[in-house]
Amino acid sequence: MKGRGFGPSPSFLILLTMGIATRGEARLDSSKYLFFRDAAGTYSCYPVNNLIGFSENGSSATGLIVYFLPHDDMRSTFFDFIELTVTNHEDAIKDIMEEIAFSKKTVITIADDVNSNYISSNISATDGQNNSTDATQN
Repeated sequence: MKGRGFGPSPSFLILLTMGIATRGEARLDSSKYLFFRDAAGTYSCYPVNNLIGFSENGSSATGLIVYFLPHDDMRSTFFDFIELTVTNHEDAIKDIMEEIAFSKKTVITIADDVNSNYISSNISATDGQNNSTDATQN
């Protein structure tokens, strides 16, 4: 299935239906945050409330893209994303969602390449960057 403007042509997109993110309204009152850091030390930290969903990277069998409402652009076609390298997409998503639901931590480390710390054995790396894209681009 060809992607519908969600970055590099994902074959599926999982949207969260828990009422976490709402387009045009950045939810900064989250009690939990998701932390990502790549090997170069570049990091991003997003409120859980801004999590939109996940998709497979259509150009990489091991790429999992995590989508967020953007930090700084509330236009309806823009979103931020971070790419993870995973061995199993479904299990990585389940592990992330379980940690969000049940962790008592305020800052949840999803992927930290500097310290080789990953929330799941299915995750092995991240780009760690706050990437923004226009959903109308393919």
